[in-house]
Amino acid sequence: MIVLIVIFLPLYMLLQITEINTFNKKIYLESYEKNRIEYISDKSLEELDTATESL
Repeated sequence: MIVLIVIFLPLYMLLQITEINTFNKKIYLESYEKNRIEYISDKSLEELDTATESL
């Protein structure tokens, strides 16, 4: 049992760190604003912020 914990705990922690960095809402919003996606998608930053609140 302890062997499984020792093997899978670091993998789990790595996946959690990756998920946090990948779905960082601030980075996503900055990219959205910088690339002016609202002109393509007709979505404002406020609408995107509301849609991504749970990230």
